[in-house]
Amino acid sequence: MEIIAHKIALDPNDVQATLMRQHCGAARVAFNWARDRYMRGIGEGEFLSDRSIRPEFNAVKREAYPWMAGVSANAAKNAIIHFGAAARRWQDYKRAKKAGKAGRKVGFPKRRTIKRGGYRYQADNGPGTIKAVDGRLRLPYVGDVRMREQPRFDGEIRAVYISETAGQWFASLTFAAEDKAPAREIGETLGVDMGIKTLAHLSDGARYESPKPLRAMLARLARLNRRLARQTRFSYRWRKTKARVARLHARIANIRLDHAHRSTTEIANRRGLGAVKVETLNIRGMMRNRRMARAMADVGISQWLRLLAYKCARRGI
Repeated sequence: MEIIAHKIALDPNDVQATLMRQHCGAARVAFNWARDRYMRGIGEGEFLSDRSIRPEFNAVKREAYPWMAGVSANAAKNAIIHFGAAARRWQDYKRAKKAGKAGRKVGFPKRRTIKRGGYRYQADNGPGTIKAVDGRLRLPYVGDVRMREQPRFDGEIRAVYISETAGQWFASLTFAAEDKAPAREIGETLGVDMGIKTLAHLSDGARYESPKPLRAMLARLARLNRRLARQTRFSYRWRKTKARVARLHARIANIRLDHAHRSTTEIANRRGLGAVKVETLNIRGMMRNRRMARAMADVGISQWLRLLAYKCARRGI
């Protein structure tokens, strides 16, 4: 079974947006409470699971956080489950490291803040508990929120993740699709050479230039950041400028992602294509080079390769 997702922009009214922020706050508080409880357990010589932490949180939340009575319990429950999964990955890494078989480093889960993953929560209570009807997403305690588009996939909604980016709300809907391996395509092999000046140079001579949105908007971003630094922290004008900075960052990311989707889809849809070969790059190592890190991040090679890989795999390439 394959899990596929569709991220859709939402148009909530002011009341719904406030309720969704409260749910995000409940998820953040529950995650941090579970983290603190887990660390206390380590100090006492025990490794707790999310199943043991959840009843303890439910026993104290009404007294410690009375405002949570107005939000769905799914937000806090799923946040603690997410912490439990992250803690297990950290435990597995520590065991593998002790046995000398550790792979990529996995750190201990960090505290959630508004700046770092604050406005997001999982709204469902399991597969099939949330419906998308007539262009609206029915969320517990929030109501029917209008979606900008219909879901692209049919079937039961397994999970719903709500998030906010630069003032815009999104819902990521995950669906379960039959994992049917496509027939292996037999055809020509295409080579791809990656770079910073030219994002992708194909073996048949085609080239894809990166739009380099960060470089194009760097002067505007620097000007807004200077203005933000001069303003009084948390004042009205400071919040207004901070929102403009966030919208500009979102625009830069959207331009980069749109170009990546268009170019990778064009390659994957080629007729008679049997295989795509891409040079092996140490992208993490290249990002540590302070002379080229910003240019590498602006091009978005890792994101481009990830999109190309799953699109080709779905077509049997």
